[in-house]
Amino acid sequence: MGLDIRNTVLEYLKKQQDNNLSDFVNYLKKSSNEGKLNHNSIRRVVLQRFQENDRSAVFFGSLLLQMDNEDIYTILNEKS
Repeated sequence: MGLDIRNTVLEYLKKQQDNNLSDFVNYLKKSSNEGKLNHNSIRRVVLQRFQENDRSAVFFGSLLLQMDNEDIYTILNEKS
């Protein structure tokens, strides 16, 4: 995983935390805590958010899809 992607993801999560977390990030964290988060579930929710014209979620989801599942779990759990 590239350091730039990790830093961008962490920066996004910090901004969202300051904004009481978006529904998208909450969904990801809930799925992560339930052990149900993987690339296919991220793709589905990104597609749904794309259809809802949520550019921020699409951008963030696209970054997550470049990461390994283990890295995604780690980052989301660090920032819970």
